[in-house]
Amino acid sequence: MSSINTINMTTTQGLLYTSNHTLNTKGADAWVSTLNPLIDLFATGVKKCPDTLEEFEKIFNIVSSALREDPECFVKVLKFHRLITNGNGIRWLYYLCMLVIKMENHNLYEKILDWSWQYPKDFMNLHRITNMYCPINSSTDVQVQMPQKDAPKGTFANKFNAWILQNKVKSYGATEVQVQVQIEIVMYANMVSALFINLLTPNFNSGYNPMLLKYMSYESGHWEVETHLIWECVENLLKDNDDFTQLIKSDLELGTNLGTELRNILKQSLINPNSSSKLFTNKTRRLVKKCFNSHINLTDNLFKGIHQDGSSFDSHTSKSEEIDLIAGQLKRTATLAFDRFEKTIKKYQLDEPNEHDKSDEPDELKLNSTSNLTHSYLLEGYSKYLELLKLGKAQVKTTGLDMTQQVWDFFQSKETF
Repeated sequence: MSSINTINMTTTQGLLYTSNHTLNTKGADAWVSTLNPLIDLFATGVKKCPDTLEEFEKIFNIVSSALREDPECFVKVLKFHRLITNGNGIRWLYYLCMLVIKMENHNLYEKILDWSWQYPKDFMNLHRITNMYCPINSSTDVQVQMPQKDAPKGTFANKFNAWILQNKVKSYGATEVQVQVQIEIVMYANMVSALFINLLTPNFNSGYNPMLLKYMSYESGHWEVETHLIWECVENLLKDNDDFTQLIKSDLELGTNLGTELRNILKQSLINPNSSSKLFTNKTRRLVKKCFNSHINLTDNLFKGIHQDGSSFDSHTSKSEEIDLIAGQLKRTATLAFDRFEKTIKKYQLDEPNEHDKSDEPDELKLNSTSNLTHSYLLEGYSKYLELLKLGKAQVKTTGLDMTQQVWDFFQSKETF
C-alpha cells in the first residue's frame, strides 16, 4: 500500500515539474513557478493589478495556496509587499491578500489589519473591496442617519442606498436605523476618536497623524459613504462621553494649534440649544475637515499667501523670518508636491519683469498687488531652500529623470546641439 502511495506521489510530482517547464522569448529554458507558493508570492512584483482574467487568477491562486501553506510566513510576506519604506509598496497585492484572509478567517483579519496597514486610505479601500465581495459586519452597532429613499443616480443618497441593499439593512423608510458596520469603519473611527481626545488633552504634545481626516471626504467626495459611516461611529463614541465633553469645555492651554482650533469648533457645536442634536453635524464635520486640511504639510496654502502656522505673508516682524518659514516648509514637503511647486515657481521666474520694467509700474500696482507680494515671497523662499541644499541642510527631492523638463530647460537656454 505504501509503495502505491509513493508511486502516485512521484507521478504527480513528475507531471507538475513537466508542466512547469517552458521557454522564454529567446528560446531558453524557463519555469512557470518555483513550485513553492510562498516564494512565488514573495517574487511577485507586478505593480498594477493584471488586466487579464488569466493573470489575475494565477496570482489569486498563488495567494490562496501561500496562505494555506504557511499562514505565519504568509503574513510576513504580506507586510513586506505593503511596506512603503523597506518593502515593495504594492497596494493592490496587499488588498488581495487581505481579502483572501477575510474570506478564510475574518477573526484573524482584524489583528493583521491593525498591524499591517500603512496609510489611512488602506481602511477605505479594504472596506470598499471586501464589502463588494463578502460583507462581514463587526459586532459594533451604530446609529446611522438614513438618506432620502428616492434620489437621482450618482448622488450620495443613491450610493448609500446601494450600500444598504448590499448589506441587507432593513430600513423600512426610517430616518435612523441601528446597523452593524464592517471592522474597517470601526477601527478608523476609533483612531479618529483617539486623535480628537489626544488633541484636546492639555498635556498632549506628541506627534499625531493629520492624514486621518484627509480622506474623510465632504458630502460629495470619493469616499462619501465610508466617511458618513465613520462620522456616525465617532458620534456614537464621543457624543455621550462626559470626559470628552469636559475637554471641550475646558479653557486650559493646549499643546498644539490644531487642538485649540478643534476645541473652538466643537464648543460652538455644544452651544446648540437642541440637546438631541448631533455633536458632529454636517457643518461641524466640514469645519473640522477644513481645520485639519490647513495643517497638512502641502503647498496649497503657500500659493494663497498663508504660512503653515496659519499666519499670512508679510504679517511677521521681519521678512527673513517669513522666508525661513517658507524654506522650512519646502524642506518638509513631499517630493511630488514639491515637484509641482517647483514647476510653478519656475514659471514665476520666467514671468517676473526685469528691474527696468518694474520701475515703469505705477506705485499703486506695486503696493496693492497681493499676488505680486506672494510671488516675491515664494521666489525668495525657494532661493533660500536652494541655499540650504548647497549647505547640506536639506535633502534633494527627485523623482527620476524628467525628459520633458530636460527638453524645456534646453529650449530656455537657447543653446545649440
